[in-house]
Amino acid sequence: MTQFAIGGAPNRSGVIVEMIRYREREGSVPAAAPTASRRRVYSPRNVAHLRFLKRLRDLGFPIFDLKALLGRALDNAPHCAEARPTGENSLELVRAKIADMRSLEKTIEALFAHCTDGWARCPMLDDLLAEKRPLLARTGRRRFCALSRQKGSK
Repeated sequence: MTQFAIGGAPNRSGVIVEMIRYREREGSVPAAAPTASRRRVYSPRNVAHLRFLKRLRDLGFPIFDLKALLGRALDNAPHCAEARPTGENSLELVRAKIADMRSLEKTIEALFAHCTDGWARCPMLDDLLAEKRPLLARTGRRRFCALSRQKGSK
């Protein structure tokens, strides 16, 4: 079976060495099996797990959903009904972030809308220095793990 050293695993998985070690410490992927020469080697399955976790992070899935989704993916017959709530929850988070970013964009546009070259004082900077309510109120959205919620309801 093909084995990959700690230096080869990042090339195959797209995950940097420090992240591989982190994933091992947190238990997302099993620790690499040391060889007789005490080198850490990774199986193609380990590399596939790392690649899977990286793809989830690239898609914006929260860290605490990674292990749960990896566990679902490793089931003999992963069922969509078990993974779908987590995907839907992640999509909801992405949409909330987009809404927050649009609000932030409007706030920044409003701040510098009154800026004009030649003014002795900058209205944008004065507005930022003024004692007022926060320019962009936090949404207060609370994130929770759909898989843990699903398990508790069974």
